[in-house]
Amino acid sequence: MQSKALNLALIISDESGVPLEFFGVTGSILLDIHQSFSDIDLTVYGVESNMRVKEALKRIYLLNKFGVRRFNSEEAREWCLNKSEMYPLTYEEAKILLDRRWNRGVFQGTMFSIHPVKLEDEVNEKYGDKIFRFEGMITIEATVLDDSEIDFMPSVYAVGDVKVIEGPPVKDIRELVSYEGLYSGLASKGERVRAYGKLERVIDIKRNEEYYRVLVGSQEAHGRDYIKPLL
Repeated sequence: MQSKALNLALIISDESGVPLEFFGVTGSILLDIHQSFSDIDLTVYGVESNMRVKEALKRIYLLNKFGVRRFNSEEAREWCLNKSEMYPLTYEEAKILLDRRWNRGVFQGTMFSIHPVKLEDEVNEKYGDKIFRFEGMITIEATVLDDSEIDFMPSVYAVGDVKVIEGPPVKDIRELVSYEGLYSGLASKGERVRAYGKLERVIDIKRNEEYYRVLVGSQEAHGRDYIKPLL
């Protein structure tokens, strides 16, 4: 399995122009507890590297090269059924999410995933720069204003034109943040989304300002939170 992971990383490196040293592994291979049926979980380091890898994989999928492909119909059906059972999604909503995922595929019969990670000098926030206060649960609809942070963990969608559907009638909700990887990279700039999650008041100490964000992936939501594109 290690050699297959290396071969996949080499292919993506060659096609994207991202040097191999900007790739890594996570999951069971990292812990050396993988089995023959395990997935390949790769990491790619850096904002620019992520963009190049994303575009390269999209090209590879279209050309159906190197044994790298998207899920076939049966694999997609099983994935959607599984997600619709585990998350507050219908089968059709799960399919929309899968169709938008560039970082999940199959390499020579083995499922793989790509996990972008920022370089240290790309992280501009330190622990303690912000304080977060729980303000209740909320359902909103909003327009994505900036999608440059949506592939990372946490996924951060800058949002505007926010409409509160249910929950505290607050103003100035600026961010939709997900610690649940399923909801990363699913909506682009200009798209409208609906979300249910934990409302937090953000106290930005460095900038001396306050605003609100909606967090998906909290204990308070008990697995009922979500982000869904509005089509």
